Amino acid sequence: MASTPVSSKKRKAAEETTLQHRVRGRLAEAPKTGTRTVAVHVGDGTRMKTFDVYQDVVVRHSEFFKAALKPETWKEGQERSVSLPEDHAKYFEIFFHFLNSGRVFSDRDDYNTETKVDYEWFQLINCWALGHKLLSTSFRDAVLDAITTKMMDDNRWCLDLYRESFKKSTPSPKFRCLLADIVVYMYRDEDWKDCEDIVKFPEHLLDVAKAFDKIKVSGRSATAPWTNNDCTYHEHVADGTPCYKTLF
Repeated sequence: MASTPVSSKKRKAAEETTLQHRVRGRLAEAPKTGTRTVAVHVGDGTRMKTFDVYQDVVVRHSEFFKAALKPETWKEGQERSVSLPEDHAKYFEIFFHFLNSGRVFSDRDDYNTETKVDYEWFQLINCWALGHKLLSTSFRDAVLDAITTKMMDDNRWCLDLYRESFKKSTPSPKFRCLLADIVVYMYRDEDWKDCEDIVKFPEHLLDVAKAFDKIKVSGRSATAPWTNNDCTYHEHVADGTPCYKTLF
């Protein structure tokens, strides 16, 4: 279908209109942040960093904070101060920015072409583990979206993803489904030689077998499921809660 050329003047006007819609919004649609803040102390000793987060926002995205900040139950709620000495500030900082934007700011520029080590993968895994600890379905779903977006943007995937994921914590059913689909849709013959220890992760091996069995029955789609940009791997579907994309 042929398209009608648009004059530069009209194009500029359209861009300005789009920018206006992005910048302006109705007061009633403004984020409900509240006014009370909570001091979250992350890390220990000289590595500790304090984040001031809006209480109404953090309890909306974390069942952990929702429980911890009940003044009638815990002193953290009375003092509006929570300590996470065993966690790393750089991962909580990503969670902190997510609370304010709905985005996962994990992109890094330190990919080593010689060793082929991409530290962003490990950063995302640690963020998912933090979301698991904080009982934040929205953050975990956003991190999984960041993982699939990275695969599409960079056109590469991490062979260690299942290994590191199961070491940190037992992945959720949706995360396990994604890990299995990566094997089904992305692995090449030469990749298997680097995954000989897959037998050490029987849960993942079973998930992969089920994924291969599924495509034998229903057929393999031309594109990977994560390219649909939908809620295929989101946990909120099972929780019956809104998708994080609708909360920002």
